[in-house]
Amino acid sequence: MQFIKTFQYRLLPTDEQNEILHRHAGNVRFVWNKLLEFANDKTQLTDINRGTLSKQVVDLKNSNEFLKSTYSQPLQVQADRLYQTFKKSRSKEIIARRKTKISIVSKIEDPKLREIKMRKAERFGFPHFKSKFRHEDSIFYPQNFKIGKYEIYLPKIGNLKFIRHIPLEGTPKNVTIKQDGKFWNCSICCEVEIPDVALVPLEQANIVGIDMGIKTFASLSDGSVVENPKFLQKFEKRIKIHQKRLSKKELNVKIENGKEIKISSNNRNKEVCKLQKEYRKLRNNRKNFLHQETHRMITKYDGFCVETLDIRNMIRDAMKKHKICLIRSIYDVSWYEFIRLLEYKSLWNSKYFIKMDKFYPSTQTCPFCGHVDKEITLDDRILLCPKCKVLMERDLRASQTILHEGMIKLRDNYNIPQEPWEFKTVGESVENAFDESVTSFSECQSFAKTLVFAKD
Repeated sequence: MQFIKTFQYRLLPTDEQNEILHRHAGNVRFVWNKLLEFANDKTQLTDINRGTLSKQVVDLKNSNEFLKSTYSQPLQVQADRLYQTFKKSRSKEIIARRKTKISIVSKIEDPKLREIKMRKAERFGFPHFKSKFRHEDSIFYPQNFKIGKYEIYLPKIGNLKFIRHIPLEGTPKNVTIKQDGKFWNCSICCEVEIPDVALVPLEQANIVGIDMGIKTFASLSDGSVVENPKFLQKFEKRIKIHQKRLSKKELNVKIENGKEIKISSNNRNKEVCKLQKEYRKLRNNRKNFLHQETHRMITKYDGFCVETLDIRNMIRDAMKKHKICLIRSIYDVSWYEFIRLLEYKSLWNSKYFIKMDKFYPSTQTCPFCGHVDKEITLDDRILLCPKCKVLMERDLRASQTILHEGMIKLRDNYNIPQEPWEFKTVGESVENAFDESVTSFSECQSFAKTLVFAKD
């Protein structure tokens, strides 16, 4: 079976090549901004098509000689990407989200703040102009590149050395050169042939349910827990120091053609690099943790049942209640990226993977009798089922509920007869749950050891 894999390497350009990369990336950004300016003058989507935008790129090259120093394909790609972005901005999903944002902003009482937020909400989903101050430029090469052992050849740039820390697999299809602060990374997209491996029979598979949270990153149905590393707290102090120093650095103002142009000083540029370094460390630590945990789970289990979190609504509710710390924790924990990594790694390694419905009440449902308790709040950490009297820790109970519902969906997908519902005791999992719970529930722990599980 063929899959698409992307391998990322750090480039080691010389000073001359670094200037060339900045110049070519700036030309690509210039073409994007000019195409967007041209497209904004059009009132209807039918007036914007690939042919019109491609002709506009040719006109830009004829009227601007400096664009001819850049390879033509990265410039022409911008026309197709801009068209696809405009097409996506008119989709039903994006329109619905745009209307939702506008309705939320319209309720803001402060007129000045409402006006600023409204302009941003009305532009949601539409393409934006690119700024050179973000240091996130990129150059895309769909073909005509050559990859050596430690070098890559790019048209009109030459041979660039890179750090080959992992071997390259498959057939290279395209290359993207992306700026990361003062560094440059090379992403090589390859088509890889992975041999088909038969799935483990569902009756013998070691499948686990995963409940994700903030206090603990993930609680698994077998009783194991993945602690939340909280990387943002580790780097927050240093980031604040550099942000405070950066705010004190001045921007030089230069008047050109009657317009004020702000130019960053050398000291300010140095402080920007230091701040980018801290954010890069934070980002790399988080990625490394997610890859290590997903790899460990892939090698240990045969399948995964995960919940589908509505992260956007969670952040929106936290904003309404002005819970800034909760919003920062949600962004820091990276649930979406964890599920994305686990999903494609399960596909590559022939593992079962199933997602629950977004509105499935995994926390409120008892995994042993199926009773739904709608009175459970976020502050309840130890849950007692009013029907079957099973006492369990909140996250462990939710993970076992997810596992039970996921097994039902897997059996439906593979046309396997459902097993009859059996009332099962928790056994040792109750004691394991209390070992992970708060110590103040010692009375509940002693009660759980003498608890008699029985049907009503």
